[in-house]
Amino acid sequence: MKRRCRTEGWCRARDRRPKDQQGSGTLLLCATVAILLMLTWAGAVGGGYAMALHRVRGVADRAALAGAVAYATGTDPCPVARRQVDAEAPAVLAECRAVGDLQRYVVSVEVFRLVAIHVPGLPEDVRAVAHAGPGEVGVATAVGRAP
Repeated sequence: MKRRCRTEGWCRARDRRPKDQQGSGTLLLCATVAILLMLTWAGAVGGGYAMALHRVRGVADRAALAGAVAYATGTDPCPVARRQVDAEAPAVLAECRAVGDLQRYVVSVEVFRLVAIHVPGLPEDVRAVAHAGPGEVGVATAVGRAP
């Protein structure tokens, strides 16, 4: 039985299609889907790190401010900062220092938080340091680093 074609040229072009390209579209589609999945995963990991860093910076700021207010009233600032961080779990207070007197002081805190999606080779946590207080007492001294 002979095929019917609208135009003779179309039938000839269709018959000349190389037989070794059968299935190449499937391979191309699989490669494209794999690349899109890897890009989506990389975006999710990057977004997780960005979100964790944003949150830990906010927690550190609030803990430093709470500690500075406590220091201004004559209370030890570190337990107050620790309570503030504990109230906003899963962040953890790594370090707290206060330097200066009641007029000019700086309360410095370092807070860290674990990242939701851990990838081997990348850090397991993100850290933030915040300083609060009315004075300019050497911030480097407040966090335990030599000026």
